[in-house]
Amino acid sequence: MSNGWRFDLPAARNEVAMRRIGRNERSAMQVALAYVDAQNDYHKLMNHYAQKFVSTPGKRDGLYWDTKPGRTTRSARSRR
Repeated sequence: MSNGWRFDLPAARNEVAMRRIGRNERSAMQVALAYVDAQNDYHKLMNHYAQKFVSTPGKRDGLYWDTKPGRTTRSARSRR
């Protein structure tokens, strides 16, 4: 075997796995930050925090609610 450079396959597998985990963790952190932003926006509108993600039909008691056809506002976050 040569004493030159060689590819370390076990180390490469570990590095790829660690990078994938890092991306997933960053995605999870972005979701958590978006949730906090949505809760803060909801609190500004309603003076309390939402107790659920999806509102009861016809109400705005969650972070997301349906709107009438033709309207685009569907969540506390989109009201900014």
